[in-house]
Amino acid sequence: MQRANRLPGEPWFSDVLARKRIAGQKSKRDNQNTAWFNPANWLDDWEPEPLESWVSRFEQFLQTHPNWVRQYNPDHQRLEENSKEARSLHEIGNASTPTGFVAYIYADGNNMGGYIQRNIKTPEAYQSFSEVVSQATEYCVYRALAQHLSPHQLKGIDDAETKGRDGKWIHPFEILTIGGDDVLLIVPAHKGLAIAQTLSEQFEQILLEDKNLEVPTDELPPQKDIHRYRPDHAPASRCQLSMSVGVLITAVETPIYYAEKLVSQLGFVA
Repeated sequence: MQRANRLPGEPWFSDVLARKRIAGQKSKRDNQNTAWFNPANWLDDWEPEPLESWVSRFEQFLQTHPNWVRQYNPDHQRLEENSKEARSLHEIGNASTPTGFVAYIYADGNNMGGYIQRNIKTPEAYQSFSEVVSQATEYCVYRALAQHLSPHQLKGIDDAETKGRDGKWIHPFEILTIGGDDVLLIVPAHKGLAIAQTLSEQFEQILLEDKNLEVPTDELPPQKDIHRYRPDHAPASRCQLSMSVGVLITAVETPIYYAEKLVSQLGFVA
């Protein structure tokens, strides 16, 4: 065990936790708070491999889709290279109205197993299907974030993790994971529901570019079977696959492990 003397609270790290901490900081381009890490002293000269963060992939998506750039950053606000990623829940909550709250969004694909069982017969077909779903999942996240968020300037931020960052411009979200057909995000609380809705809608729209995933018109269910109260507001989906989404709004002080457990239950469909 070693003490990280230059981090807030001077935590004690095992080798494994130290590797995880420094890898996370490097992936977020957080070069200002890495002085605590000295591999020559206690990690056998180990250094993390170059890592690509989800924010980097989001920026690459924007670069190749100018329409989404205009949606997300219409004022062309420039973000500093080593300061642009949110480093704490307090920073994401700083972008919320009111401040101090965040929304966890958990999304999971529906009918994946049934579709594979009915339609996928070869390894090649499975590989192709997996690539289509993986890209749809990643792109629907980027589209939803670009549609409902914009770069945020930190104001009145004073927690220990973000000391000296007041006034910095950041991307006000955290992508915890995008894997297969699973998504876990943290966003400003007041944007949580809108992002969740767009996320699920865009997932289907992207998948419908593959005509094999479209439901034939004569197989669409009656409107009354889609929504018992307002069927006129719930048109039947034309896609064979969909996404269930759960949203949990909490204060920024809520432990992440606890919030993640709750929101994953909200987005789960048996």
